[in-house]
Amino acid sequence: MSDSSGETTDRSVLGTGSTRSASARSAAWSTAAFVSIGVSQILLQRILDRYLTIADFGVVTATLVVISFGKIFTMSGVGPAIVQRKDLERRHIETGFLLSMLMGCAAVIVLFATAPLIARLFNAPTLEGVMRMMSFTFLIQAVGIPAEGLLQRDLRFKELAVAEIASIVTGFIGVGIGTAMAGAGVYSLVWANLAQSVIKVALVIRATRHPIGLRFDRPAARDLIRFASGFTLAKIGNNVAVSGGNIVVGNRLGDVALGQYGKAYQLLAMPAMLFGQVIDRVLFPTMARIQDDKDRLAVIYRRGVAAIATVTGPGGALIVVLAPEMIYLLAGPGEKWQPAIMPLRIFGASLVLRTGYKISDSLARSSGNVFKRAKRQWIYAAAVIGFSLVGAATNGINGAAVGGVAALLLNYLLMADLSLRTTGLSWLSFADAHRRGAILGLFTAAISVGIASMLRHQGAHYIVVLVATAVGVAMMFGALIKVRRDLVLGDVDWLLRGRRTSTPSTPITGDAPEAVAL
Repeated sequence: MSDSSGETTDRSVLGTGSTRSASARSAAWSTAAFVSIGVSQILLQRILDRYLTIADFGVVTATLVVISFGKIFTMSGVGPAIVQRKDLERRHIETGFLLSMLMGCAAVIVLFATAPLIARLFNAPTLEGVMRMMSFTFLIQAVGIPAEGLLQRDLRFKELAVAEIASIVTGFIGVGIGTAMAGAGVYSLVWANLAQSVIKVALVIRATRHPIGLRFDRPAARDLIRFASGFTLAKIGNNVAVSGGNIVVGNRLGDVALGQYGKAYQLLAMPAMLFGQVIDRVLFPTMARIQDDKDRLAVIYRRGVAAIATVTGPGGALIVVLAPEMIYLLAGPGEKWQPAIMPLRIFGASLVLRTGYKISDSLARSSGNVFKRAKRQWIYAAAVIGFSLVGAATNGINGAAVGGVAALLLNYLLMADLSLRTTGLSWLSFADAHRRGAILGLFTAAISVGIASMLRHQGAHYIVVLVATAVGVAMMFGALIKVRRDLVLGDVDWLLRGRRTSTPSTPITGDAPEAVAL
């Protein structure tokens, strides 16, 4: 049982050794997949830096914004609904496949028709043709949604990671960089996404071999749509929020400012995406399996918050201190990207907020609170647009970044409120979960400021500054682990502890609920 602070002496709170072991392996494979995605995107961005202007990068940023919106329709909540359901039958799989295909077709039609309006919204005429070609990726992705949901439901993250790594490396590095070097310009991003989507869908379907048909079962559709509709509403609100700053900057300040702002946002989004999505991918199906056990959910949630704070506190401090060197490393030295440094520092200070709300998101979905989650995401979206408009009007892209962080803080608190209501934890316990992360963040900031400032004063190369500062911080952590391992790794160790045992998969033969019971 958990005490008032959310701690526990029950080592089985995550479930059986099988569940904990599966969580550890899932985290390892998910990390490998997301690292591959991040590295591939960095390589593609560096190559694109050589062939694209800042205005072209504005088009790339706008394209990524629209991609994120299109994925709402291709994902459409069917995959997560398959993961969250307690009892899954064959009719749910086949009906889910049909629903995914319908939403994918709708996304193609809508984006094809609205491409001219999107181009005018971003003040980027080139965007129209890019959007029309990009729209076909949504139909391709829709084909693999049920298969991806089944892999995640069964914690088969090895197969899912292999599909993602193979598709990302081939699509982004192979096709994307190849077409960019051949002179495709911004269209290299289109070809990269088309290739990546085809390869991933083929691999996940091969891994599950689930029944594919156009069967429509009305009760099964109701079961899926009940969850999927709330999920989709929340996803739309979240994408408006995530993209709101880019939309405001592009509309108010132009494509050059959007390119600079977007560069800073993408650099911050990479670590946030990596850690946040790994946590979400592991904990969402894990918590869905114990969604009726409030005590176990409470302990997992609190220690998950603490683990995220432990990683993102020091990570955010490093980004704030080393923002210039990160820009130089990932975008190239010189004056071209100087305006992106301050927004990156502002975003870096919010890393714990940007990553930490994802565990509240996972809890809300696993508990079925999708409509309560949707309400909060739309409040967040309105706050991003409103605060960014005020910030952009007063202080350009720096002001827009501050406005986005203010909205992010509001969202973090709103989602925490929903999680605390669900689990019964107190605000005091929630605040205390951030203590380790805050302490480690202060230590990291002190060490990194000292090393980086000294080397900059001596005129050291930016790579030397990055490496020396990273080594200094690593040495500090090594010393802390020897003295107080629990301070640095306590919650992370707890979440990933377990024995190697197998995880049962979901049979999809027959129509009886008991055939797929967990």
